[in-house]
Amino acid sequence: MTTHEIQNPDYDIWTMVTRSRYCYVISALLIGKIKIAIGGYGQKVIPMLSAYIPVPKVRLLIHRILDAVNPPSDGFAFEVIGGSSRDGVVESRILKVVFDAGQNGQFASMPWRIVIGVGPGRLLDTGGISPIGKPTSVADIRLSVDDMTMLALELEAHLRHRQGSYEYHRIREQRERLAQRTAETDAA
Repeated sequence: MTTHEIQNPDYDIWTMVTRSRYCYVISALLIGKIKIAIGGYGQKVIPMLSAYIPVPKVRLLIHRILDAVNPPSDGFAFEVIGGSSRDGVVESRILKVVFDAGQNGQFASMPWRIVIGVGPGRLLDTGGISPIGKPTSVADIRLSVDDMTMLALELEAHLRHRQGSYEYHRIREQRERLAQRTAETDAA
């Protein structure tokens, strides 16, 4: 891995563009996450919204999508709640991955739906962020079973190939910070 890749690790792992929506799945392994961004264009422009999923939850989602013994069916839902706090403004982000063929199979050809909702939030004592009310902005995209399977396989391959390198650098940086704090404590 080059220094450039470590300093600029974000890049598209997978992209989907439909007639009115787009979705980018982006590597953010330097912070231990995967970023998903969704927006819309055409007659109904939807500003791009994004949310992050921690790697352990990404692995769980991949497992559930690719589960041959108990494959996802109507009612399957996977949700990640997060957000950020900047300059005193707390924003919540909710990412949902849902399997929903719709009433009478209305969406049978594209039963997977990825939804990102962004809105006000509150900072919890644990450091987490909780939504306040309903999201003020929502973006979604529907995917076929094959498209979602390809997404899961690409994520799995990406994590298998790249995560070890990022983890090595992250652990090395943590050890260097610990050594520096220890040296400062010993000097005091």
